[in-house]
Amino acid sequence: MFASLERRADGTIPVPLRIYGPEAIQPYDEEHKAHLAIDLNNRQFLLPFENVGKDGQDIWIAYLNPSPFYDPSLTHAAAHEMADLIHALGARFIITPSSHKSEAFIRQAVQLARAKASARVDLMILPGTKKTGAKNDKGEFIRISEDQVRTQSAPDLVMSYRPVTSLDHGQLMGMTQAQRDMLRSFHPDGEGILYVDDVLSAGGTRKTAFSLINRALELPEEYEHTSAFLAVELPWSETYYRALPPSTHTIIRIPEFVGALPVPSGNPNRFT
Repeated sequence: MFASLERRADGTIPVPLRIYGPEAIQPYDEEHKAHLAIDLNNRQFLLPFENVGKDGQDIWIAYLNPSPFYDPSLTHAAAHEMADLIHALGARFIITPSSHKSEAFIRQAVQLARAKASARVDLMILPGTKKTGAKNDKGEFIRISEDQVRTQSAPDLVMSYRPVTSLDHGQLMGMTQAQRDMLRSFHPDGEGILYVDDVLSAGGTRKTAFSLINRALELPEEYEHTSAFLAVELPWSETYYRALPPSTHTIIRIPEFVGALPVPSGNPNRFT
């Protein structure tokens, strides 16, 4: 159902792909943080490295946050890049999980993709326990509760998962009955659905969304839908540059480092 485009050797379609390795690590800043320098929509952005490891094991990821609450210029750049990818794929139906971090840039990307295609591009946002834009008395973002997600969703279409950026607490993802009815009416065999998100890491969020879609459509549990990401995050190893699965598309590839973070270029101790 998607555009048949000649793929590069690494399996991606001809939308500019940037692959970043240790050479893109920038020297530590005043807060003693190293950053990964990336380019989006002809602009450079510095992603801070965060240690998400547990039980004494260091796991360093370059934290990509396209939320407008974090950096509106990154939101805008990410939306333009994703719109190009959606348009290149010829996608007309997008599914994404509810997310404080990624939802805004995906909404904007879909709007831009509609303009590029001069055609209808639908967006379905699955309910979830995301943070809202409102804050409590402590200045913390208020999170949609599990009860709210369960109330919105069809009883058999609620699943728990644990994204890599929220390892300390699980989250819920659901699907409303109206959303199930829409899928069954327009995409009963699962064809033509494009799953879109900001970052693919361990894959737990995508797997949960696929399970909900497949359950709603009574498809095999292992059915793989086409997906598109702003970034795919992979462990830095000899397999880092290998091709992605044919159904997975990305704009940039960023490394994850287990153990010590590589020494950045320049003098890493210039602020110590």
